[in-house]
Amino acid sequence: MKTKFSIFLLIIAGTYLGCAGSTRIQRPNIQEQPLAPGDRVRVSAPKVNSKPFVGIIDALDADTLFLENQITLPLASVTKIEVSRDKKSNGLIGAGIGALVGAGTGAVIGFSDGDEPPLFSGGEPFLLSAEDKAVLGALGGGVIGAIIGALIGANQKSDRWEEVPLEKVRAGNFQ
Repeated sequence: MKTKFSIFLLIIAGTYLGCAGSTRIQRPNIQEQPLAPGDRVRVSAPKVNSKPFVGIIDALDADTLFLENQITLPLASVTKIEVSRDKKSNGLIGAGIGALVGAGTGAVIGFSDGDEPPLFSGGEPFLLSAEDKAVLGALGGGVIGAIIGALIGANQKSDRWEEVPLEKVRAGNFQ
């Protein structure tokens, strides 16, 4: 029964991960149209703030960038602009972290269980040492951790940023 349930979980996880691709934003090429109202941007303006501003463009004019929440940035103070082109899934990173945590935990639990004492004076055919249990625990924990980590990571989307040439923005090439 446990084996059937494990196989069922693997099938569900594989199906879920196969469906969790990246979400593409249909957007013109950076060279054709670098910025437009509604774009999600990350703007570095060290003279204004040491941390980059992340927000949605409300409007642009020849010398000012207007972001949501009444953030106004003079283009002369901007040193870098990046546009979010799509969202990427972090399923693979999550699977790697989960596998490492699961393998480490499984190895510690397996090793701490210790050696199996012999039941009879005759040699038992299947006795596991603490090291054997650590290896089996690491394998099992690694697989389970990878599945859990992949499921968590697939739900954690992050932006894929593409830098916009500042000369294009300052030249007024926007919609």
